[in-house]
Amino acid sequence: MPESILHIVILQSGIVLLKRADDDWRAVQDAFADYVTSVGAYTLAEALEWIELEWPDLHAARAADIVAFAEGPAQRLRLS
Repeated sequence: MPESILHIVILQSGIVLLKRADDDWRAVQDAFADYVTSVGAYTLAEALEWIELEWPDLHAARAADIVAFAEGPAQRLRLS
């Protein structure tokens, strides 16, 4: 199974993790009315590292959820 390509999307209302095969930030922006910015495309390890650096408490609370999301069929995970 190929590794998921993850994007961290920062919204006015929180943070969302997306699986996308491309790095078209405009398409990501269009998907969210309250879009602020996004980063990626990342591997799971890179996304976890970025989240740990930016939001250590979020990483501590949700790392297992992020791993399960990356390995599962869902395309979107709200982190906060």
